[in-house]
Formats: sequence, C-alpha cells, structure tokens
Amino acid sequence: MIPTLNLEYRPTLPEALKKVRAFLATERRRGTRVVQIIHGWGSSGVGGTLRAGIRKELGAMKGRGEVRAFLPGEDLRRGAAAVKRLSNDFPDIKRLRDYGRGNPGITVVILSR
Repeated sequence: MIPTLNLEYRPTLPEALKKVRAFLATERRRGTRVVQIIHGWGSSGVGGTLRAGIRKELGAMKGRGEVRAFLPGEDLRRGAAAVKRLSNDFPDIKRLRDYGRGNPGITVVILSR
C-alpha cells in the first residue's frame, strides 16, 4: 500500500504545506520511495489553490534534492512515457486506485533517498 496524505478536508495552503513537508520527511525517514497526496482538483475553488501550491512546493523540493520526481494525477495514464518510466522503476505506482484514470486531484511523489 502506498502511503497517502489526504488533504480533502480543505486546510489553508500554509497548513497543507506544513502537513506535506512533515509527511514527506516522515516517509523519507521510513525509507518509503513512493507516496500519494490527495489535494482535490479545485471544483470548490479551494482544491485548485492547494493543488497549485503543493505542486509549486514539490518543484522547489525537487530543486533541493528532497524529491526525486512528482507526477500530477492528470498525467497518470498508462501509455504516458513518464508514467511508464516511473512505474518500471517503482511498480507500486501501478497499484494506485487512480492509475490510468488521470485524476487531477492527486499527485504522486517519488522521494529521494
């Protein structure tokens, strides 16, 4: 089972980012390589803010070497080149409920060692 952080309860962006950072740090210490963040997709206007803010932070974390990669849920399609490459290296991705569905309300994160 892939560890999942569910933020669908609509925290503020600063609260969500604090939870994301703590979740990723904990999972990295545990040796976890693949995690999922459920942030919603923005149908209420709130999820879109969380989605954009969390992905921006993940980009910064990638730049600092804290995150190896992240895959927006809408790109999580079986035939996509990035998904094929990552799922070959991390087969757990194929076990995600949203694998192949293209769900914009999630982001899959590959943690650095």
